[in-house]
Amino acid sequence: CLEGHTGAVCSVSAEWRSERALSASYDSDLRLWDMGTDQCLKTLSSHVGSVCSADVDWARGRAVSGSVDHTAKLWDLEAGTSVLTMAGHVGPVWAVSIDMQGMQA
Repeated sequence: CLEGHTGAVCSVSAEWRSERALSASYDSDLRLWDMGTDQCLKTLSSHVGSVCSADVDWARGRAVSGSVDHTAKLWDLEAGTSVLTMAGHVGPVWAVSIDMQGMQA
């Protein structure tokens, strides 16, 4: 059981070979998990509102998240930091998808 978020989990992206998962939650955080040990490896914090969705490019170690704070963010999973904030949305960002080959989020 992967426990640690203090709000409801809205989205999970898993990579079964590496036993990693990224969860997005109403607590405004994303968490990177080791599913083999049930341990939280990193907590990604930068959004100021609930995180509604997340998607991961596991091969490149990048993730994208969308939030009710009207932003989408690009994350470096190794560093555990936000590397780009995509602001300017007029409402919540309910869904995201990442395509690092095409360099699009």
